[in-house]
Amino acid sequence: MDIGFMVYFLGAEEMREVEREASKTVIDESLRGWSYNSSPVRPPYDIPLPVSVIANRYCRCGRDVYLSYVLRQAGKPPTEARTGHLYHEIISSIVEEAKRFIYNYGTAPPIELYQYLDTMGETTIQGLADKLKLPTEDSLHVRNARKLWMYMSLEISHSLNTVLSRGVGVSLDTLVSATIPFVVNYLVNGRPVGLSERLQADALGAMSLVLDLKTGPPMDFHKLTTTGYALALESSLSQPVNVGCIVYLSFRDESPTPIVIRRIHAIDESLRMEFLEERDRKQRIVAEGIDPAKPSICDPNCMYLNL
Repeated sequence: MDIGFMVYFLGAEEMREVEREASKTVIDESLRGWSYNSSPVRPPYDIPLPVSVIANRYCRCGRDVYLSYVLRQAGKPPTEARTGHLYHEIISSIVEEAKRFIYNYGTAPPIELYQYLDTMGETTIQGLADKLKLPTEDSLHVRNARKLWMYMSLEISHSLNTVLSRGVGVSLDTLVSATIPFVVNYLVNGRPVGLSERLQADALGAMSLVLDLKTGPPMDFHKLTTTGYALALESSLSQPVNVGCIVYLSFRDESPTPIVIRRIHAIDESLRMEFLEERDRKQRIVAEGIDPAKPSICDPNCMYLNL
């Protein structure tokens, strides 16, 4: 665990940890994503599912999959889920705007990048909150979104400042990738491994590090999300993805900035088997129309709680 800067930007110490995990992780070829034509990676049914549906363990019995994919009943996303989506959108928006600025203005002073991002912050936040049907008044999630926007604006501008201070002439592509060394919403085809055709990993960093943002309390099963994306990436890129990073984003009233905690983990054989077994179980629920029955205890945030 490490506390760092810019949500998806790992520091030198963290990258050394990624290197250590990547170098010591040994994976049997049969559990690599590129082995999608043979068991256990080969999906038992041609029923592609999103990574989030397979990795989600809030409904441990899988009845949410039955209600959604068999009965075609639409659930009601809780406010917490929509708020988390807001923070995802904030990060994606500011990264794209920062890249656009650098491509347009190159080596302009970093303070100008900060001012550019700062001027559009409020309009972007209000627009995203409205799109997600969240209150756009001075609510807690809007205040937190402002903290996140300011934090990201400062950190990206600081990163640009650091890159420019090296005094080395670089191309615009290099300048952008050095300032923001990750790709947000990385699109990958997960169909070969039984996942959705248009998967979007929250971010992909150096050394094929797959990152996923969470806004709730840490859970062990969160590692299944990065594992699912790793399998999809391996099937698409034919290169190993050995390490994931769960990024936990939270807010405290007394803190002017968000709290960002990153947990780096190996995407080892046990995680891969756990994900594949869960994929097979949930695909079977859909294929055979199996109703797992309502569990004795439900998560209060389940969007199918009343069904």
